Amino acid sequence: MDIDVSKISLSGKYQATYNNKIIEVGKFPKNRGQMITIALDNLIARDGAKCRKCFETRFLSIEHIVPEWILKQLFVSLEELYIDLDNLEILCRFCNQAKSGQLDFSNPKTKIILLKYINKI
Repeated sequence: MDIDVSKISLSGKYQATYNNKIIEVGKFPKNRGQMITIALDNLIARDGAKCRKCFETRFLSIEHIVPEWILKQLFVSLEELYIDLDNLEILCRFCNQAKSGQLDFSNPKTKIILLKYINKI
């Protein structure tokens, strides 16, 4: 499954490619559900359909390495929450609930991503 969302430079509109076929998205989806679906498909293509912590293959969801509530306080836009795949990973429901919106510094990406967003301010 190969999905990529990219901006068409001349029109300013976005499109998604799925298995080398262009799917018209029009403007980048403002609907949070559409953004989550596109991001999840990209993450599955990148990491496989399994939890990054326990390798469970059922009940998968997207987890922000630096939680959404922190990013919103750093003025990160809704679009950027799901475009930046470096800040996203797939976790199962149990691991996602265990993390519970906290910063997990056992993940080496946490500090790097947090500093990246702080430096944008």
